[in-house]
Amino acid sequence: MTMLRIDDLLANAPVDPEAHLDAQRVERYSRMIDTLLPVVVFATPEGMLLADGYHRVAAARVRGLETVEAEVRRGSRHDALRYAATVGR
Repeated sequence: MTMLRIDDLLANAPVDPEAHLDAQRVERYSRMIDTLLPVVVFATPEGMLLADGYHRVAAARVRGLETVEAEVRRGSRHDALRYAATVGR
């Protein structure tokens, strides 16, 4: 796993992440941030693209963290969006 800067992940977000977050889930995750699975990120030609873990990233920000643990996969923007659709987040 790799530690990535949160600001770098959100810079290439395909959607406005704040618009789709459940505040209660973010709060719950912020209390258990150390036990959560890493987020999934795709290294694309456009940059790092967060595919799964918007609530975990928001929870990390609530805790004041600047980095998150990530599983980095290689692929295109299309690959990242397809992956995100399969996990339903």
